[in-house]
Amino acid sequence: MNLTRAVLSPSFPTLSEQFSRRCVFCLQPAGSKEHALPDWLAKTMGVEKEPSQPGLISAARGVEPQGNPRATGKLITKGVCQNCNNGWMHDLEGAVRPILAPLVTQDFASFNKEALEPLAKNLPLLTRWLMKTAVTLSMVAPRGDLGSLPVEAAEWAYLDAVPASCMLYAGWIEDAHFSKTLGRGFRMLKDGVFHGNQTHKTSFDFRLQLNHLGLRFVNAPDATWALTSCCNSAGDLCSPQILIPHGHFEAATNDSNLFRNFFEFSNVCVLATGTLPDKLNAEENYKMSDSIRRLIP
Repeated sequence: MNLTRAVLSPSFPTLSEQFSRRCVFCLQPAGSKEHALPDWLAKTMGVEKEPSQPGLISAARGVEPQGNPRATGKLITKGVCQNCNNGWMHDLEGAVRPILAPLVTQDFASFNKEALEPLAKNLPLLTRWLMKTAVTLSMVAPRGDLGSLPVEAAEWAYLDAVPASCMLYAGWIEDAHFSKTLGRGFRMLKDGVFHGNQTHKTSFDFRLQLNHLGLRFVNAPDATWALTSCCNSAGDLCSPQILIPHGHFEAATNDSNLFRNFFEFSNVCVLATGTLPDKLNAEENYKMSDSIRRLIP
């Protein structure tokens, strides 16, 4: 599909400003109803009637509940146009559904690395879907000073141009739920000291739990990723499976992907200012990860 999109001017409206007027993806008149969490996914997970609590993310106070909970299956936006909704977005859902659906049922009980192979083999498709889903979920939640996506995010999804500076990791979460957080800031490590959340112009941090499957999709240009330690319910060290970038972290063993809860899964990664990930060799990253593990209890 040959997609074109208007060039963004310096005065182009933010995502939140354009939701009610134009399609967030192609900038044509909006008004088509779209499930923020895909309808097929909510039903496959069995969470379409489960309450979803909107939250506001701020630098000063973190995540704060806002408003009344709504059924997850009724998180609907009208911020897209009919052509996008029935065109490339429909095709994208159809392509990703057979990959994700077997992994997100409530009774899925395989916690090994091999189960992630379908994701690893379909990374371009998966990252575009995650980018699109981050945009649609952001459209039904209060945004605060850290809760909004960069304006470019919708364009990345629409044009299938996810930045090469993104990182994606996955794992299985013992406590099965639907959970999500979306923000712009990162806990940063510089010169051996942790600093408050830092943001970049195009950074984002999208954390998604689909029953047992946890996915974290982040973009932090001009930063280096390193992993912190955590233990699973048996007290053994665990780590996520790094899908992007390739070759910079030691591959997880078959039994090391199990996390107890969404919070634990979401906090195994620390970003440090410095070398871009594609310029950092594996040995340097191992050393950085080891030093960070010593700093964090």
